[in-house]
Amino acid sequence: MRSKHGYIILFLILLSPAALCQTELNFQSVDSITYKYYMAGDWKNLISEGSRALESGIDYKFLRQRLGYAYFKTGDFTMAKKNFENALKYDSYDNFTLAYLYYVNLDLIRPETAGYYASRMSDTARKSYQIKSSIAVEDIDLELSIKVPSTTMRTDPVYLRFGVGSRPWPRMGIYQSVSAFNQDITVRYPTQLIEFRNRQYEYYGLVRYALLPAFQVKAGYHFLYSEYSSLITYTNLGYLGLSTDISLFNINLEGSILNNSQVTVLQGGLRAGITIPGKACLKITGSVSLLNQNNENYIIYNSRIGFRLNEKIWMEGDVNWGNMNNYNEFDALYVYNSIDPMTFRSGLTTYFLTRNRITIWINLGVERKNYYETDLYNYNQFSFLGGIRWRL
Repeated sequence: MRSKHGYIILFLILLSPAALCQTELNFQSVDSITYKYYMAGDWKNLISEGSRALESGIDYKFLRQRLGYAYFKTGDFTMAKKNFENALKYDSYDNFTLAYLYYVNLDLIRPETAGYYASRMSDTARKSYQIKSSIAVEDIDLELSIKVPSTTMRTDPVYLRFGVGSRPWPRMGIYQSVSAFNQDITVRYPTQLIEFRNRQYEYYGLVRYALLPAFQVKAGYHFLYSEYSSLITYTNLGYLGLSTDISLFNINLEGSILNNSQVTVLQGGLRAGITIPGKACLKITGSVSLLNQNNENYIIYNSRIGFRLNEKIWMEGDVNWGNMNNYNEFDALYVYNSIDPMTFRSGLTTYFLTRNRITIWINLGVERKNYYETDLYNYNQFSFLGGIRWRL
């Protein structure tokens, strides 16, 4: 029995130095093993070993760069961004770090922030990483929406929009679009039915500028020419927004003024969201907006959740409720000013990233709208929207 116990004790004594060597971390061992994993493209073990080193208090530029690149290659752009930002603290002029902060922010759909980092690179470095400092036409997009109301008193409304994006400077993005809307309406009164056509033509322009990596200012203008039967209305809308990214959180403050001969509408809103690190890049957002028109206040709520299904597909669901008469969203790109006020909207959008930098999206949604002639009755409307964007 003693002999058996002696062998066990001897085995543990011999094993303990090996176990100690496996758990003990120092700069030389971390640098050697993470470089080995980096050169071999072993992103899983690189992330595991690098994370263990950070937990042990070992932190330096090349470790952060390797971790950032490993997360970038595995599709976790949120963690890639975090590690490259930490690498930049050690060397604010490192072109590799700046270039991949550019790429990561493009994947996170933050082109102005990406441009901020590109603006800090030399012309030679930008050329080496194939980054353009200015682009006359950065992307073009086309969007078509057809809706099917559950009432025979309204025909199927059709909405068509064409947009162009440009980048005069790395930090600044300009987006412009024109659109058209058409629907035939029958209004029921006690003694008669009146039929007329609702047509609308729009111009929209938005300027986005990254003051700092985590701080962006936006200013927009939206013009709407509307025909309701014989009534013609010219509507002007001015928009201003401020957004900031703090760690995993995004906060957006915005305000707008809509004015025409019929009404003046003031709108202010707060939107906040959180991004959960991981390949799914889960993003949860909530917002509240306050509208003031005709001396009355209305509150509109929005909830949105999005996630990456795989590296080519992104899905996003959203819900809006409240009196959305003359309400605008998406930086005032969409204005809900049709003759029948909307009180509820929900939809699911699926984005498909194809080759050659082309994105296709499809939205299926349902809306509830009040009749123009009386708010005592409402009807449902089913929405089908498709769009395509080509990034040049």
